[in-house]
Amino acid sequence: MTLFNATVNFSSKTVASFALTQTLSSFSKVHVVIGNEACDLDSTVSAISHAYNLSQDAQSSDEAIIPVLNIPREELPLRTETSHLLPRCNIQLTDLVCRDEIDLKSIPNLTITLVDHNVPTENDTWLDQYVVEVIDHHVNSRHDDEDRAISITRELVGSCSTLVAKQILDKHLEILDHQLVKLLLGTIMLDTLNMSEAAGKATPTDEDIVKRLGNLSPRINLQELFDGAQAAKFDISGKK
Repeated sequence: MTLFNATVNFSSKTVASFALTQTLSSFSKVHVVIGNEACDLDSTVSAISHAYNLSQDAQSSDEAIIPVLNIPREELPLRTETSHLLPRCNIQLTDLVCRDEIDLKSIPNLTITLVDHNVPTENDTWLDQYVVEVIDHHVNSRHDDEDRAISITRELVGSCSTLVAKQILDKHLEILDHQLVKLLLGTIMLDTLNMSEAAGKATPTDEDIVKRLGNLSPRINLQELFDGAQAAKFDISGKK
């Protein structure tokens, strides 16, 4: 699974903000997919998976599509469920771009997709002028003019990753290899508390997407996937 448009070759080491911004300045278009400031597993996986999905439709090699985690790099180890699941899906945390490693204000021809939230936070209101797409499962807080061209996918499902997975299933089924399926399923199962009826988080849409994803990789044990992510989420041994 490739996290970025193949034309952008980032090293496995953390990329300094200046170096990354300089690299991106050579592209005619830069599209950033960014989650909310909580940067939980759902926000992270939605950004990664949707960026990969968008890269399939890139018009040219001169377009960069990048998922960005909306936290500083130093906070990433505190997202223990993310640290647990991503490496098990062949994604190294050092391959990800965090918010303090990219200067969005310095990037020309910037466009943005918001995932797992529908408006930027108060500190990031300036970003909204660049938003061209929203994928979210929360109550709508947007007040766009009718003539503003923003693609909005919003449904009150248990996980934003459900909505991202639906788009991939419907449009780019071919990219859903075992690792990406596992990444999406692990996130959806965690968000819906293992599709628990008692928790009341899962919707018929979540159930349908879990079934469709599961059919692609039937050897994935959903209970084990959930148990591992749930245990990691509440593991405070390495937290400060």
